[in-house]
Amino acid sequence: MEKRKHDYALDLLRFICALAVVMGHYEDQFDVHFSSLDFTTENFYYWIVNISGLFFIISGYLSYNSIDKIRNGLRFDKYYSGKLIRIVPVAAISTFFYGLMTYVTWRGKDFSVWKILATAFLVQSGGPFTEMFVNSHLWYLSVLLLCYALFFIAVRLSRRFEINWRYACWFMVILGASAFNVTAWNNLPFIGIAASFGYMSFFTGVLLASVLENRGPNRIAVLMSLFILVSFSLLLIFRYEVMRYGMTYLMLFIYYPAIIVLIKSDVAQKLLNHKAFGFLGKITLGVYIWHMEFNILLSIADSVLHLGINFATRWAELVVILLNIAIGTGSFYLLEKPIHKALSRKLAERGI
Repeated sequence: MEKRKHDYALDLLRFICALAVVMGHYEDQFDVHFSSLDFTTENFYYWIVNISGLFFIISGYLSYNSIDKIRNGLRFDKYYSGKLIRIVPVAAISTFFYGLMTYVTWRGKDFSVWKILATAFLVQSGGPFTEMFVNSHLWYLSVLLLCYALFFIAVRLSRRFEINWRYACWFMVILGASAFNVTAWNNLPFIGIAASFGYMSFFTGVLLASVLENRGPNRIAVLMSLFILVSFSLLLIFRYEVMRYGMTYLMLFIYYPAIIVLIKSDVAQKLLNHKAFGFLGKITLGVYIWHMEFNILLSIADSVLHLGINFATRWAELVVILLNIAIGTGSFYLLEKPIHKALSRKLAERGI
């Protein structure tokens, strides 16, 4: 397996997904409703909920490049520490900030020290604990870290028992898809609704990469994916009831993989795979992590300072989106990058 070049088109796709989440949460938190493209309506709401699956698929896709390294002896601490120092510090800082704001604003709400700490260190969902706790949108990062750990274990065990690693990935996809709608399992550690959603989407991404990175999408695959993307999008907007039941499986196993196929097509790569989009990939984590805190801060400022902001306009939403992008940029250059550099140096000194 050759080391593949960085795909900036996937950076752009992740950034677009983050903006969709920002828009959905903005309209939901401020109870904003528009006559068209209203992200609080049921069809768009569940599209936003399921779009975290596309984040998982992209993460799984990018993890494919680590398989040979893991099978050839890459240590778990070296592999996993890189994930932790990239994600956990900024998540912890944002959670403490979130806890402070919500405590000052809504003192009657239940925000214990334990809940803050569990969320700050991203063990609040998917693993041994199944409650969302606080800063609820960070459930995705908690499950993502779990998926990274299980991915490493699955690949290493496949090497030890001399079996194809794809079997382990298929097992995780089937486990996630089977457990996702089993109500009795929804609150079980490591197999609840959040974890199972992460398993079936993340490992779908790994398997998808094993096909596209070795062969690339042919013309038939690209045309089929384009048809799926257009037809599903039209159904989602105009005939949502057709897709309502089983929507999660349709999105994770058909719709989102079709988007990845199109992104990996020759035409899309020529148009989108440019370094300029690498910047968007860098700030995506910050945009995603901080947008809920910014909405709360904006709400507090509007109330305390009597600003009289009219949130129910597209202009207000656009301004908030641009400010979130600015915050994500500041987060990367002022927090994430310096912290990552410092921690990487410390780990290198310890031989990790």
